[in-house]
Amino acid sequence: MSPPVISPLSVEDLQVLVPAQFKAFHPIDKLHMLIYPAPDHPIPSSIIDKAIARQTSALNSGRETGNLEWMKATITSEAGVEKAVGGAKWYSYPTKEEISHNNNSNNNKPYERWADEPNPAPWVSSTPILDPNRPNLGPTGVDDAEYVTKVMIAMNDYRKKHFMGDGMLLDLLFVDPEAQGLGVGRELVEWGVKRADERGVKIWVEASFFARGMYEKCGFVVVEDVLLDEGERVGYVFMVKEARKV
Repeated sequence: MSPPVISPLSVEDLQVLVPAQFKAFHPIDKLHMLIYPAPDHPIPSSIIDKAIARQTSALNSGRETGNLEWMKATITSEAGVEKAVGGAKWYSYPTKEEISHNNNSNNNKPYERWADEPNPAPWVSSTPILDPNRPNLGPTGVDDAEYVTKVMIAMNDYRKKHFMGDGMLLDLLFVDPEAQGLGVGRELVEWGVKRADERGVKIWVEASFFARGMYEKCGFVVVEDVLLDEGERVGYVFMVKEARKV
């Protein structure tokens, strides 16, 4: 097996990587279950297709604004078969120097960066996806628009308070469970660390509880265990890697 190779992700790659995303997070990560709702198992192809459409829209939108860099990790088997096995979704925000240099009108205020959304959970469908007798989170499960909206507002409010100044956000990172243990996650993180160091900015990550150790090995420091719903233990570990100019 070859070492992982990091390169830009394409729309076509999402056909392979979105199923890997669900395999990595579902159903062990409760916050992921709210943002990408699905029955506990098995996950229907219709759910995967909807997630691919959402990620495609996010990829295209981020490329238009220029603030999204979505990378993939590829490994090659001994038989020479190449496969995408992981992805990392990085949001970069311009520093004051970069704004001035590029004559960018965006003033990079953190409260504009995390503006209030009129509908913070638009993915919650009016058509339930769960058996009503088997809710998995909240009062009625991930179909509960009121509950999911409440959690997303709490998450956005936390970002407003803590994701301030120059920085990059690692919004999503996952590795296909079949490729875990091969250093794929670390390589995806190190790509962003190198980019942040070149720019002299910090990195924020909302790490899943089970990924905390990997980020600590990559130099991240825990700021706080954030519980958006203490009863259901929906949340993440807010971690930061401080700026280091190379």
